[in-house]
Amino acid sequence: MNCKLGHFYYGKSWKESIPIANQIDLQKILLVATATFETTDVADAILRNGFDVTALLRINFVGILDLGFKSLQVLRSTVVKSKKIDKLDKDLQDEWDRVYQTI
Repeated sequence: MNCKLGHFYYGKSWKESIPIANQIDLQKILLVATATFETTDVADAILRNGFDVTALLRINFVGILDLGFKSLQVLRSTVVKSKKIDKLDKDLQDEWDRVYQTI
């Protein structure tokens, strides 16, 4: 969520509006940024050296590991979120069934 959007639209305080690392939206933004950088980095290494062994000396392997870590982080957060949504759907269905039976 955008910091200004959270403050002005939803009426949250500035502190509540600042994105933190456990929010999936921020994780996705950081994943896209890292993937863009690493794609550019690998393309630069290949363009400068071709498909040669010396191209491996130009690649940022720490960045590639970071990309892998961020990918797993987003995947994990998405799975956890979907499990919570499934549980919430089940709870809502149970509540609806209970209310429907009392009518």
